[in-house]
Amino acid sequence: YGDMNIEEQLAFLNDEYLSHFDAIEVNTEVGIQTPFTEGKVVSYPYSVGSEEPTDNRTLHSFAYVLPDVTPEH
Repeated sequence: YGDMNIEEQLAFLNDEYLSHFDAIEVNTEVGIQTPFTEGKVVSYPYSVGSEEPTDNRTLHSFAYVLPDVTPEH
């Protein structure tokens, strides 16, 4: 595992897959998010297998948005 010729693998990916597509410019800029005026709680259902129990199948996520980092900070 992990002991491979990376150049050979990259050439394979290019020759067999990537070379069949045209390159496109993608805007990857991430804009500044407008802060929320108060906290949010959001709930989204998600799938589990038809034979799976639904007890204890909760996913929690907690996130912060931090201010811009500038040389002064």
